[in-house]
Amino acid sequence: MKNKTDERQDKAEAWFDKLEKYAKEKKMPARILDEIEECRERLSSSEVDWHEMNLMVRELLESIEEKACPEVVQGKQSKQEVTVQEVEEQVRRMAQRCHAENITSVESMGEQKNILLKKNYEQLMEISHTKAHLEELKNEDLYIQFFQNCKSAYERDVLDMLRDMLQSISNNYSHMLDHMRSMFQSIGGYKNGLGNEKFYREYEERRIGIDKKVQGEAETSDMGGNDLLTLGQKTGEKIKGIVSKLVRKRKILAWLPLVILLCVFAGSAIGNQEQSIEIIESAKADSDTDNSPIKEAAIDAGVNAIKSASSSVIMTVLVSIITFILALVISLSVVLIFVILLVIVIYWFYLKMLNAWCNHQICTKCGAYLKTELIQYTQNNNLSSKLDEVMENAVEEYERQYMIVLSNIFQGSSYDSSQEQEDEKSKLSFLHSEWDKIMYE
Repeated sequence: MKNKTDERQDKAEAWFDKLEKYAKEKKMPARILDEIEECRERLSSSEVDWHEMNLMVRELLESIEEKACPEVVQGKQSKQEVTVQEVEEQVRRMAQRCHAENITSVESMGEQKNILLKKNYEQLMEISHTKAHLEELKNEDLYIQFFQNCKSAYERDVLDMLRDMLQSISNNYSHMLDHMRSMFQSIGGYKNGLGNEKFYREYEERRIGIDKKVQGEAETSDMGGNDLLTLGQKTGEKIKGIVSKLVRKRKILAWLPLVILLCVFAGSAIGNQEQSIEIIESAKADSDTDNSPIKEAAIDAGVNAIKSASSSVIMTVLVSIITFILALVISLSVVLIFVILLVIVIYWFYLKMLNAWCNHQICTKCGAYLKTELIQYTQNNNLSSKLDEVMENAVEEYERQYMIVLSNIFQGSSYDSSQEQEDEKSKLSFLHSEWDKIMYE
């Protein structure tokens, strides 16, 4: 079974066969054929120095490319007052200048980007002002909606910034192509196949499409808005736990006075059960005297309670409590009603104070937690880097699209030096890629 070294040598040998065949077809100089043969001899060695071999092959391919794809197309230069190289150099300078202007357009958005991020951070920090956002803290849906609103506002601001930047870049390319069109007019562009009609057809008709394409890709890219929702979901779980714990504590404290009062009543009722019965029976015996409707109803209810008493412990306690309360109604009447109303009012104020205490605790504990989390988020988040990536990708896509436009503008004209060399470059590119696979896979 062959090892990896043997397999690489076999593949390299087959590759040199293809290269030699190509060189002979293109009638390359004997020097190049000799270099191919020298590489073959080194390849047959027991220990191949692949680093040195790679350097030799690179130099060999460059020599072949210089012979197969000369920069100046013969037969064209003599017919033009301006050479292909001069035109290409001028176009290259224009493209470089436009690229520099694009970078300036991106950098000019730096201050706007910082303002946008600062605005987003301030909007996020609003939730840490818990007194103003108590409802959001107590309602999970409202809490998540707060972060959804932050996300929507952030993405809206980002898209406005991107539209400004892309408009600036579009203007840069418009100016570049206007200068290019003027240049070709000055050197006889019509004569060489580059009139205004070609510029209009290849650029003007595609400009709006390019703008929409690049802007659409920018709008669907990851600008960091989902990070805000992730932050809301992460902190929401903790907030929910804090609020639930405090609400449970508030409910327990709300029921506690009633439980204590019930226990006191039960103890007093059991201890004074006989006295309560005597009061009710005495009031019944004196029923001919002038009693109030409340007292008469209490007497009847007390008698019925005494009659319904059973041996059950629970029933005994309930009857004791009922008879005790009714005895109080019979003996105190109006005074007792006032006392009951007073107790109700005091309990209502107690519930109000308890609710205020609970809300204060929610605001304090949630506020401390949120401030810590949000400060950490603003220090560690990658919104800025994501925005930079979106902006850079938009510029790169613009440049790629306009390079396609430029290649179409030159296609078929006297300045299209690639027209006669495209097949050769394609073949050489394939040989390059095959050699790279042999070296690096």
